[in-house]
Amino acid sequence: NFKTYSDLSQKIDELVQKQSDNVELHERDVAIHETIQKVKPATVKIYRYKNFTVGGLDSLLPSDLLGQGAIITGDGWIVTNNNVVKSKNQKFWLVTNDHTLYETEEVVINETTGMSFIKIKANNLPVVAFNLRSDLVDGQSVFIFGYNSGVMSSTIKSRSYSGLNVFGDYSHSSEEFYKFIQLTESVSAEFVGSPVVTLDGKVAGFVEDDSGLVRPIDQLTSLMKQIVQGEDWDQPYLGVRFYDLAEVLSPLIKETKGAMVTKSGIGYQSPFLGLIEPMDIILKVEGEELSQNKNLPELMAQYKPGDTIKFVVKHGDEEREVEVKLKSR
Repeated sequence: NFKTYSDLSQKIDELVQKQSDNVELHERDVAIHETIQKVKPATVKIYRYKNFTVGGLDSLLPSDLLGQGAIITGDGWIVTNNNVVKSKNQKFWLVTNDHTLYETEEVVINETTGMSFIKIKANNLPVVAFNLRSDLVDGQSVFIFGYNSGVMSSTIKSRSYSGLNVFGDYSHSSEEFYKFIQLTESVSAEFVGSPVVTLDGKVAGFVEDDSGLVRPIDQLTSLMKQIVQGEDWDQPYLGVRFYDLAEVLSPLIKETKGAMVTKSGIGYQSPFLGLIEPMDIILKVEGEELSQNKNLPELMAQYKPGDTIKFVVKHGDEEREVEVKLKSR
């Protein structure tokens, strides 16, 4: 019915304008957009180091991109995964959200947690906020920011995942982290090491591997504090093996919380030696009750060798307080 191309073109313009005027974003879409806008400024891209040629145009290429990290202090401390930064003796280029380039000043690698820390010379950088595991719920929506600018949505399948398959998996060490966040989906290599963000714009953890396993912030808080203060992280040693009663299902055990010392679970150099016995149950650490979301290794990681710690221990039907001085691992 259009006599000329001009008439058709005008009508198309009117339809497009009408569509634009009537666009209404869903409430969830707005929330996702706001989350991205809130977190993106506090993330950085990490590139392998290269010397720029003088007198010619040179640039960091997509093939130089290694991964990304999250800014944790305004003066330039960044946390990322050991899959991204594999050597403390290497230099890297970091690019902030406003496309500013920084050269690394210092690299710290922590093998216990599989996390790396990078220092750049900067001031007043935006920083991420954190959610501890106790702040999360199963079924909660989260987003993962990939280093190629992709954003993946997922759901927390379990905020206290231990990977229990055989009975041997139930025996834990006081020096080994064993509780993780598990996502409902696996992830591609792009997202390994990336921050996992809740809808309120806070980081809950970092992707550990492509199975969707996430290392929670709970395991990193003490480490981050010491690293940014220029201290070497020295993990305290308690030297016990135990069963987490929040995981055990047995009609012979009445307690549903706490850490039950295994039959031969007291190490010969443990500060607990002579103070507790196998089958005793550790209920509290400095007044904090052990539970599904507060396990012994994560609570112990808050302290340093040399600290004197009070534990509430149950022996039979009797509860008593035990005080020990932590050793160095």
